[in-house]
Amino acid sequence: MSRICVLICTFDRHELLAKLLAALAPQAIASGATVVIADNGTDPAEAVVDRFRTAMDIIYTRVPEPGLVNARNTSLRLALPLDPDFLVFIDDDEVPERDWLETLVRTLEDSGGDFATGPVEPHFSVPPPAWVAGSGFFHVDADCLGTSNLAIRTASLPQDEEDWFNPLFNFTGGEDPELLRRMLAKGALHVIAEGAVVREDVPPERLRRRYIWRRGLRDG
Repeated sequence: MSRICVLICTFDRHELLAKLLAALAPQAIASGATVVIADNGTDPAEAVVDRFRTAMDIIYTRVPEPGLVNARNTSLRLALPLDPDFLVFIDDDEVPERDWLETLVRTLEDSGGDFATGPVEPHFSVPPPAWVAGSGFFHVDADCLGTSNLAIRTASLPQDEEDWFNPLFNFTGGEDPELLRRMLAKGALHVIAEGAVVREDVPPERLRRRYIWRRGLRDG
């Protein structure tokens, strides 16, 4: 059986993190995966994490430095000593569909790919305006380069820590496609896992044109 680490960065989303861990637990147990959680929120999520420690193997750490890149690279430092075959990323405001983890990893195993991505579907906490529902903005195609639904073959990750997630993107976002594009430029094979679906929570404050404009500008 392949060795898997699921990497989660979290920041003050305790209720959403609990939903993610509840959905992830049976999949982590079935695959023998270790869940690595890097938390640099202002309010530690350790009490939430402790509720799931008996259900699955969890490594949790506080990251004192602010910024998402600091949390991402910390999660890699915690995972790599476990010698995993695959590193799987999911965001703390997402919930995986049944068999998500198995489908994502099997896609890499069967294809020989270096990293695989799957689709992200929105879960609206309130009914969205018609212009939002019709835009498809919150739907992320399976070929999108990001850590919201990603598995990397560990052997394909840059060996030098300096070549992991770039600190220049610490407070802007965009560090994940930047890393994956560098991997592609060096010959990495990207494969698609259409059946590995996660659902992203979309709160009411995101259903505004200003938010969508800013996020679209960030994502380029």
